[in-house]
Amino acid sequence: MSADNYLKEAVKNVREHLAKDGVTLKPHKNLFPCNYKPELDVTDELNMEHASLYQLLIGILWWAVELGHIDVYLETTLLSQHLALPQEGHLQAIYHIFGY
Repeated sequence: MSADNYLKEAVKNVREHLAKDGVTLKPHKNLFPCNYKPELDVTDELNMEHASLYQLLIGILWWAVELGHIDVYLETTLLSQHLALPQEGHLQAIYHIFGY
């Protein structure tokens, strides 16, 4: 499977998974929400189910980086630092990246 096919399938699978939760990905022109700093996020902690989803989505983004899509490298690195205790804002930032 080529890198482009992997990413198309990954986004499709993410859309389907999120649709089950009633979340739709909105198209975005930038990778991160404007002026968003994950290290300063003070939103509520994610529950176990959403924390697991967060970790899954970070894994998909890391595969995208490994396959050559380095345009998401910085954002993925910043959000990966919060794998142990992700916040709601971090998950929203990942949705933003997938919308991009």
